[in-house]
Amino acid sequence: MSVFEIEAPGAGFVFFLKAPRDQVAVGERIAVISPIREFDKARFFHATDSRAHAPPVDNPIYAKFTARALGLAKDKGIDVEYFWDFDAVTSADVEAYLSQATSRAE
Repeated sequence: MSVFEIEAPGAGFVFFLKAPRDQVAVGERIAVISPIREFDKARFFHATDSRAHAPPVDNPIYAKFTARALGLAKDKGIDVEYFWDFDAVTSADVEAYLSQATSRAE
């Protein structure tokens, strides 16, 4: 489970597109802000918007990672299974792993 605080880009009414505990892919839209009280689905979904229909995450461990942490782990070739017992994985967790790996190598 991940929790993120996000600053809204503007004022309006929030409409959630996902339910609590739904699995979402990185970059997938989970909510929209509308200036009007009624939700107009056509206004927020377009045929060319691939993020509206993002594929599900194949491995549930990826849902634990922030986007930055996952990118760092992939860039450094870290096996993400190391973080299996973590509730959430941040870039600080990946950097701590890298620091430990470096100190063991010395």
